[in-house]
Amino acid sequence: PDLPAGAHAYPATAALGTSAPTPDPATLVGKEVPSFELGLGATAEVTAVDQATITALAGPRLAAAVTADAVLVEGSTRIVVGDGRIDGAAVIFPVTVQGLEIHRLDEAALRARISGRSLDEARRLLADVGSVGIETWPGYVSSIPTFGARVTIRIVGGAPAPSPSPSP
Repeated sequence: PDLPAGAHAYPATAALGTSAPTPDPATLVGKEVPSFELGLGATAEVTAVDQATITALAGPRLAAAVTADAVLVEGSTRIVVGDGRIDGAAVIFPVTVQGLEIHRLDEAALRARISGRSLDEARRLLADVGSVGIETWPGYVSSIPTFGARVTIRIVGGAPAPSPSPSP
């Protein structure tokens, strides 16, 4: 069949319309002619899907699901489109969409959260943002300075790519 590039037809949906002869055989009956042509035409339909369209729809939906205080990690998106199945006039596809989001960290808010706190308390207060390392100079300092210029916060790293999951 003549399908657009990338489209996959589902033969179970194929339907042949009513055939129509040309010319109408009734116009030939009772006439003596040396030869004639009789044609038969019909229209057929089949459901076809280009799975690239499904992938194109899934990416923006994942991006829209990222919370306002986070960002989708570039390159972490994985979209897996399963085999389609016929359901009446529709083709249903299982689609698995994964991506990693990381929360945006506000350095000023982090600094305010730990200012003047002991090193252990600062580590506890920053536990929700990931792996935290606190270095002091000189080494005997036991608390985070309250003077902001003496505190440097470095946000490093990112998230690894997700591994595929068998669940839809």
